Amino acid sequence: MVAFASTVSKELDIEITDGGNPKMLGKGISDVPVKPFFSDKVSLPVLKDLTIIDMGNLERLWDDQLEMKSFFKLKHFKVHSCVKLSNIFPLAMLGRLQTLKNLEIVECALLEEIFEPEFAEAEKNTKFVFPQVTYLNLSMLPKLKSFYSCGHTTEWPSLRKMDVCGCDKVEIFALECPSSQEKQEQSQLVPIQQPLFWINKVCKTCPQDALNLHFLF
Repeated sequence: MVAFASTVSKELDIEITDGGNPKMLGKGISDVPVKPFFSDKVSLPVLKDLTIIDMGNLERLWDDQLEMKSFFKLKHFKVHSCVKLSNIFPLAMLGRLQTLKNLEIVECALLEEIFEPEFAEAEKNTKFVFPQVTYLNLSMLPKLKSFYSCGHTTEWPSLRKMDVCGCDKVEIFALECPSSQEKQEQSQLVPIQQPLFWINKVCKTCPQDALNLHFLF
């Protein structure tokens, strides 16, 4: 049973798929309030598929404080045409994405980064590991600048297909990640723009013959 308590719950369609997996689709809500779409009052402990489409006034998806058991089983997540979002996830969501398989973010005109920066963590090198993601799609994101604007590394050991289209402000790959000292010296001069992937990490976790890449600018 899916329990969903929210000020916008009446606008959502919640259904059970053929396989019995909970699926949520939010579509075409133009008057969503500025406050986070999912508050700490939302309980979705078994949700596996989440698609959010054409929510023109939505500025934030998740609250920093999340319900304890929610979103840990999420496997497929897609955001499409949410034009006011500047980021997708708070850093607190990272530990809840360990079963995620497909991540698609499409046509979000103001999106600048995937994870919202936490300035308390700015001096640390945050490690993002997505052990089960096989498909990543970042398309038509003209303002996208980075995956996470603070120092970080990412690992995608199961990634098999990646589409990056219409993201002309972000550097897709860069050579080896600079050391902490190099980062500190560079940041004193100009802010460091983080690429989506450090190429040494891609090579280690995604063998070239097993990874299908598609880039359009």
